[in-house]
Amino acid sequence: MGKIILSIITVYYLVKIAYLEYRYKYIADKDVLLASATVLILQYIRGNLRDALGGTIIATSSAVLLYVFAYLKYKYAAFGSGDVTLLFFLGSLVGLERLASWAMFSSLFFLSIIGFQLLRSGLTRKTAVPLAPFLNF
Repeated sequence: MGKIILSIITVYYLVKIAYLEYRYKYIADKDVLLASATVLILQYIRGNLRDALGGTIIATSSAVLLYVFAYLKYKYAAFGSGDVTLLFFLGSLVGLERLASWAMFSSLFFLSIIGFQLLRSGLTRKTAVPLAPFLNF
Protein backbone atom coordinates (compact mmCIF):
# COMPACT_ATOMS: atom_id res chain seq x y z
CA MET A 1 0.00 0.00 0.00
CA GLY A 2 2.88 2.38 0.79
CA LYS A 3 4.42 1.83 -2.65
CA ILE A 4 1.15 2.74 -4.33
CA ILE A 5 0.77 5.96 -2.34
CA LEU A 6 4.37 6.98 -3.01
CA SER A 7 3.95 6.17 -6.71
CA ILE A 8 0.81 8.34 -6.88
CA ILE A 9 2.65 11.21 -5.17
CA THR A 10 5.51 10.81 -7.66
CA VAL A 11 3.16 10.96 -10.65
CA TYR A 12 1.46 14.01 -9.13
CA TYR A 13 4.80 15.80 -8.91
CA LEU A 14 5.78 14.75 -12.45
CA VAL A 15 2.58 16.25 -13.84
CA LYS A 16 2.76 19.37 -11.65
CA ILE A 17 6.39 20.12 -12.53
CA ALA A 18 5.77 19.54 -16.25
CA TYR A 19 2.67 21.77 -16.24
CA LEU A 20 4.31 24.63 -14.34
CA GLU A 21 7.38 24.52 -16.57
CA TYR A 22 5.27 24.47 -19.72
CA ARG A 23 2.80 27.12 -18.60
CA TYR A 24 5.03 29.52 -16.65
CA LYS A 25 8.58 28.44 -17.60
CA TYR A 26 9.32 27.96 -13.91
CA ILE A 27 10.36 24.94 -11.85
CA ALA A 28 9.88 25.29 -8.11
CA ASP A 29 12.87 23.80 -6.29
CA LYS A 30 10.57 22.98 -3.36
CA ASP A 31 8.42 20.71 -5.56
CA VAL A 32 11.44 19.01 -7.10
CA LEU A 33 13.09 18.36 -3.73
CA LEU A 34 9.85 16.99 -2.23
CA ALA A 35 9.43 14.76 -5.28
CA SER A 36 13.05 13.61 -4.96
CA ALA A 37 12.57 12.70 -1.30
CA THR A 38 9.42 10.76 -2.22
CA VAL A 39 11.22 8.87 -4.97
CA LEU A 40 14.23 8.05 -2.80
CA ILE A 41 11.92 6.65 -0.10
CA LEU A 42 10.10 4.62 -2.75
CA GLN A 43 13.39 3.33 -4.17
CA TYR A 44 14.51 2.37 -0.64
CA ILE A 45 11.31 0.38 -0.10
CA ARG A 46 11.79 -1.34 -3.46
CA GLY A 47 15.42 -2.16 -2.63
CA ASN A 48 16.77 0.05 -5.43
CA LEU A 49 18.33 2.81 -3.35
CA ARG A 50 21.89 2.24 -4.60
CA ASP A 51 20.73 2.37 -8.22
CA ALA A 52 18.68 5.51 -7.51
CA LEU A 53 21.58 7.26 -5.80
CA GLY A 54 23.89 6.37 -8.70
CA GLY A 55 21.40 7.81 -11.17
CA THR A 56 21.05 10.91 -9.02
CA ILE A 57 24.79 11.49 -8.88
CA ILE A 58 25.36 10.98 -12.62
CA ALA A 59 22.34 13.02 -13.75
CA THR A 60 23.03 15.90 -11.38
CA SER A 61 26.74 15.97 -12.20
CA SER A 62 25.95 16.00 -15.92
CA ALA A 63 23.46 18.83 -15.46
CA VAL A 64 25.89 20.92 -13.43
CA LEU A 65 28.67 20.39 -15.98
CA LEU A 66 26.36 21.30 -18.84
CA TYR A 67 25.13 24.36 -16.95
CA VAL A 68 28.69 25.58 -16.27
CA PHE A 69 29.92 24.80 -19.80
CA ALA A 70 26.99 26.60 -21.42
CA TYR A 71 27.45 29.61 -19.17
CA LEU A 72 31.17 29.83 -19.89
CA LYS A 73 30.68 29.42 -23.64
CA TYR A 74 27.61 31.59 -24.22
CA LYS A 75 27.89 33.99 -21.24
CA TYR A 76 24.31 33.36 -20.11
CA ALA A 77 22.59 30.50 -18.36
CA ALA A 78 21.34 28.02 -20.95
CA PHE A 79 18.92 26.67 -18.38
CA GLY A 80 18.06 27.45 -14.80
CA SER A 81 18.85 25.86 -11.48
CA GLY A 82 15.38 24.31 -11.54
CA ASP A 83 16.48 22.18 -14.48
CA VAL A 84 19.49 20.99 -12.49
CA THR A 85 17.29 19.96 -9.55
CA LEU A 86 14.86 18.40 -12.03
CA LEU A 87 17.65 16.14 -13.28
CA PHE A 88 18.44 15.29 -9.64
CA PHE A 89 14.83 14.11 -9.31
CA LEU A 90 14.72 12.26 -12.63
CA GLY A 91 18.07 10.58 -11.97
CA SER A 92 16.71 9.15 -8.73
CA LEU A 93 13.52 8.11 -10.48
CA VAL A 94 15.02 6.22 -13.41
CA GLY A 95 18.16 5.01 -11.65
CA LEU A 96 21.65 4.39 -12.92
CA GLU A 97 20.87 1.27 -14.96
CA ARG A 98 18.20 2.94 -17.10
CA LEU A 99 19.69 6.45 -17.15
CA ALA A 100 21.47 6.15 -20.51
CA SER A 101 18.48 4.71 -22.38
CA TRP A 102 16.14 7.27 -20.78
CA ALA A 103 18.50 10.12 -21.75
CA MET A 104 18.73 8.95 -25.35
CA PHE A 105 14.96 8.48 -25.70
CA SER A 106 14.07 11.81 -24.10
CA SER A 107 16.72 13.61 -26.19
CA LEU A 108 15.33 12.19 -29.44
CA PHE A 109 11.80 13.06 -28.35
CA PHE A 110 12.86 16.57 -27.32
CA LEU A 111 14.74 17.17 -30.58
CA SER A 112 11.77 16.02 -32.66
CA ILE A 113 9.45 18.43 -30.84
CA ILE A 114 11.96 21.28 -31.16
CA GLY A 115 12.38 20.52 -34.87
CA PHE A 116 8.63 20.62 -35.36
CA GLN A 117 8.37 23.91 -33.46
CA LEU A 118 11.26 25.35 -35.46
CA LEU A 119 9.51 24.56 -38.73
CA ARG A 120 6.13 25.76 -37.50
CA SER A 121 6.93 28.97 -35.67
CA GLY A 122 10.54 29.85 -36.35
CA LEU A 123 12.29 29.39 -33.01
CA THR A 124 15.54 31.23 -32.56
CA ARG A 125 18.58 30.46 -30.39
CA LYS A 126 17.27 32.89 -27.77
CA THR A 127 13.83 31.25 -27.47
CA ALA A 128 13.31 29.57 -24.08
CA VAL A 129 12.01 26.03 -24.43
CA PRO A 130 10.66 24.26 -21.32
CA LEU A 131 12.53 21.02 -20.62
CA ALA A 132 10.34 19.49 -17.93
CA PRO A 133 7.39 18.37 -20.12
CA PHE A 134 9.76 16.49 -22.42
CA LEU A 135 12.02 15.03 -19.76
CA ASN A 136 9.22 13.94 -17.44
CA PHE A 137 7.30 12.00 -20.07
